[in-house]
Amino acid sequence: GWTGGLAPRLPLNAHRGRQSSNVPSNGSSKVTTAALPMSQTLLVAAGADFGLQFVGWAFACWLQTEKFYDMTGSLTFIGLTLGTLLTGGQFATRQLICSGMVLLWAGRLGSFLVMRIMKDGKDGRFDSAKKNPGEFAIFWGVQGVWVFATLLPVLLVNTVATHPALGALDLLGMGVWTAGFVLEALADWQKFKFKEDPANKGKFIDEGLWALSRHPNYCGEMMMWWGVLATA
Repeated sequence: GWTGGLAPRLPLNAHRGRQSSNVPSNGSSKVTTAALPMSQTLLVAAGADFGLQFVGWAFACWLQTEKFYDMTGSLTFIGLTLGTLLTGGQFATRQLICSGMVLLWAGRLGSFLVMRIMKDGKDGRFDSAKKNPGEFAIFWGVQGVWVFATLLPVLLVNTVATHPALGALDLLGMGVWTAGFVLEALADWQKFKFKEDPANKGKFIDEGLWALSRHPNYCGEMMMWWGVLATA
């Protein structure tokens, strides 16, 4: 998900008009401030994001392997989420929920992708790119952009100073995220089991969820990030 047009220090969902849980009941305007300014936090997060991709690319070129490409992406999601949550130091309910969504997704998908690449031995997308450092760098750079752009709502909610109470839209977002998580996990498992059967070599799965949609796993992925955005 993407978000924009946000003034520094304003919650993502301030437009909902809900009372911030961080504003004292006595009417005082004093609020809890984040440990770092939003712009500084985002710059540090972006630097860490692309720094990790650069290190991953360097090792991948040296070893001419793609085996830890997806693992690096998942670990970047986890690292940036935990880093902004811990440096913010507020641990508000909204922060914990949004961060938890990302951590569960990245842990589940990352471990699945690592298991798959270790079993398959390679990822055909990188057959030529891994032998060409410049071409390979494009994949790693795009992954860095994808991580930062997709994770931006969570980076912001972990950085802002105020956090409105949860409401109906948040519950809807959590419901959409949960449905997407189950959909993606089930679709991944069905396709993995299908490809394990030697009789299905070279075939595209057309059973289970895959009989209803060409890419149910991508549908689940989009649902989860829309759910995160709605909750953030």
